[in-house]
Amino acid sequence: MATLPTTTIQYSDFDFRFIAHPQTGRLVIRKNADAITQAVKLLIMTNQNERPFRPFVGSTVRQHLFEQFDSFVASEIKTSILQALSNIEPRVIVIDVQVEPDPDNTTMDVTIIYRPINATKPVEANFTLERLR
Repeated sequence: MATLPTTTIQYSDFDFRFIAHPQTGRLVIRKNADAITQAVKLLIMTNQNERPFRPFVGSTVRQHLFEQFDSFVASEIKTSILQALSNIEPRVIVIDVQVEPDPDNTTMDVTIIYRPINATKPVEANFTLERLR
């Protein structure tokens, strides 16, 4: 019996900042963990019912940003992030989600540690949630 060659799954996506490559002039492409991290951030910052015909894509994180920043709200945001990732993003295995409130700057520092399903090394995605005025 012949053995089939194994291939690793590669993910790619456009950089959502739509920056042109300095040498080629083409759009920059993000691959593997960078593409997944970009998709995770986009998923977290998308409200539910925001995408037409896909009402369950997104999270409820932005609803919590106008509440008082404390450990309870941080726990609610963490739960919302975990739920959105488990329901929508099949490419990741979530290891940990950390949400640290910073009431002085009215921001929340979010760290998501995950492992892509096609990799063995964990990846850390860091970003800041802030209120828009």
